[in-house]
Amino acid sequence: MKLSTSALVIASCVLSAAARISVQEIQEKSAKGLHLIDLAEDAEPVWKTDDEVFGLIANNVKFFDVTETYDANGAQRQLSPEEIVTLATYPAPSHQTQVKSLLSTLSLPTMQSYLNNLTSFNNRYYQASTGQQASVWIRDTVQGIINAYPTSRASVALYPHSWTQNSIIAKIPGTSSGPVTILGGHMDSVNGGSPTSGRAPGADDDGSGTSNLLEAFRALVTSGFRPSTPIEFHWYSGEEGGLKGSQAIATAYKSAGTQVKAMLQFDMTAYVKPGTKPVVGLMPDYTDAGLTTFVGQLVNNYLTIPWVTNEPCGYACSDHASWNRQGYPTALPFESLFSNDNPNIHKATDTISVSGFNFTHSFEFAKLALAFAYELALIIASCVLSAAARITVQEIQEKSAQGLHLIDLAEDVEPVWKTEKEVEELIAQEIGFFDVTETYDVSAAGQRKMNAERIVALATCKFYLDYQSQVRPLLNTVSLTTMQRYLNNLTSFNNRYYTASSGQQASVWIRDTVQSIINAYPTSGATVSLYSHSWLQPSIIARIPGRTSGPVTVLGGHMDSINSASASSGRAPGADDDGSGSSNLLEAFRVLVTSGFRPSTPIEFQWYAAEEVGLRGSQAIATAYKNAGTQVKAMLQLDMTAYVKPGTRPVVALMPDYTDAGLNTFVTQLVSNYLTIPAVTNQACGYACSDHASWHRQGFPAALPFEGLFSNSNPNIHKTGDTINVSGFNFTHSLEFAKLAVAFAYELGA
Repeated sequence: MKLSTSALVIASCVLSAAARISVQEIQEKSAKGLHLIDLAEDAEPVWKTDDEVFGLIANNVKFFDVTETYDANGAQRQLSPEEIVTLATYPAPSHQTQVKSLLSTLSLPTMQSYLNNLTSFNNRYYQASTGQQASVWIRDTVQGIINAYPTSRASVALYPHSWTQNSIIAKIPGTSSGPVTILGGHMDSVNGGSPTSGRAPGADDDGSGTSNLLEAFRALVTSGFRPSTPIEFHWYSGEEGGLKGSQAIATAYKSAGTQVKAMLQFDMTAYVKPGTKPVVGLMPDYTDAGLTTFVGQLVNNYLTIPWVTNEPCGYACSDHASWNRQGYPTALPFESLFSNDNPNIHKATDTISVSGFNFTHSFEFAKLALAFAYELALIIASCVLSAAARITVQEIQEKSAQGLHLIDLAEDVEPVWKTEKEVEELIAQEIGFFDVTETYDVSAAGQRKMNAERIVALATCKFYLDYQSQVRPLLNTVSLTTMQRYLNNLTSFNNRYYTASSGQQASVWIRDTVQSIINAYPTSGATVSLYSHSWLQPSIIARIPGRTSGPVTVLGGHMDSINSASASSGRAPGADDDGSGSSNLLEAFRVLVTSGFRPSTPIEFQWYAAEEVGLRGSQAIATAYKNAGTQVKAMLQLDMTAYVKPGTRPVVALMPDYTDAGLNTFVTQLVSNYLTIPAVTNQACGYACSDHASWHRQGFPAALPFEGLFSNSNPNIHKTGDTINVSGFNFTHSLEFAKLAVAFAYELGA
């Protein structure tokens, strides 16, 4: 990690105070009408004129306008330990009878009437008088509902800003003052070609979400529902100008110490691209994984359409990002896959008349809003597991002695006991899981809370490229022939299963291969050793010592393989999964050691046992490092790097979930600078997808570059057919990942 392109950093990776924008600068430049625009996590915000901001809007570039919310004291991107509690778990929906009855009171004609009124304004732009008029209309509409049902004790108020249009907050009080549940949408609209005066009906963006919230609020208030904890409905101003309204409110809530149970954003819910099926597309990025899982359960229980994991929405995509930025758990259900969204937004044609606009589809989201508010507002306690519900040491000892496995299938539920056969069925169905039999934390505080150290990794770490002139010559020494030889040896074992003798033999072969490299270059000071577990196959750790004892850079892959039809004895060459990543690491290690490279901070290459059966080897090591207080600069996992689906282009696909955003940006820079193929953002890999998740779970920054889009991955894994001979297996493609490993280790360790 480096704070600049010229200085090596071993200490914490936060921006220096000297680099920050001062209060005086903000006052002077904002007085001139300039806007302070935040375009990315890994860069300081920049000043833009009105015309430049309009250009961003016209080009659909997402951003935060932080002119009024920028923290000049240096804490802009840090989260506090208290906020981590909000990244917790949510119980499964449990009020089906009441909720389903309420859903029948929702009115499609009423929701249509709300949207017709909203689209009647010329536009709802945040600096236009019509934008302010729309804001007042929403406030008055909500007040009319409240006036008809005064016993609800609900309230509504305009939330003023420094610009023309107000935001709006409607509250339904709880029987306790517990954490608030927030449902939000943005009321403003924009014409990208003429923001202040152009026609912008904004039927879908975001008249649809605004109308969903109005109808859900009406149904709750008219039903006489009294929640246990408060519910708030927010209609934000200035979303199209840089999430200005939601930023102001979320920042104010954070500063006041307001506890937020969850925030659900509704932005574009009414369009179904002709020829596609209606879905709820759950955004995977800048959202909370546990809350997103909960929303998926609501869809399953209460809606008539399925949910899918969406493509990443990107930085500052909608108002949920303002809450995520402040450390609150958020989710964003969207009208479709992001690639199938409404092409008419930010234009005069964003109307209810365009092909694909679908009121019935949008009505499903009104149902979702109602179910979300009802289910969450009846949870009185904070959304963390109670000590009483946890599994005891005695239970673990007794059940593991019976051969049972403690399996963690999701963030939002406690792990469950499974037999060996049931675990094999999970593997056969390619369901990701952690086997936590040996790593489960029986303390109530330990298992699911992130710690303050992790926040530095997630929020403030910056990684830079400094050593191109040294790295490029090294990449020329990466040998395709040598890497092929490594993989041929790995695939020669019947399988590399973690309880099989051949799995143990493969582990010893890797250790001996690494030791022979070290023996040929003893001045490197490198070491290698087996890391023993309670099962037969050990993991392996090779270490190149640093000139200092600073944070370690970890590169990992899993050596084990599996035939899901016959786990312990079936033929499982595992050429791609994960012989490819294991071979990449061997070759990268060889290149670094033979070059005489002496890093500033230590570098470790790790080959994990038992990844295929619940990330067991990596869990053991990551947990041990965490417990020992070992500092980890970054962890890069190489798992499946050799397959290119015929007919597709070769890429490095970075997993967006259970990884560190800053580290992913750095890996993308490595790809751009050192590889011959591009980097793309992958589809979500899911829970417990590979060994990086073990490190992420312990609070260390991790990244997973993958062989292709997840939907284009190798169909032969976990079978006898995972060989180097299948169509699509590509050694040249895999060699790019060996180069990536060399560059990653050198740039971070130098």
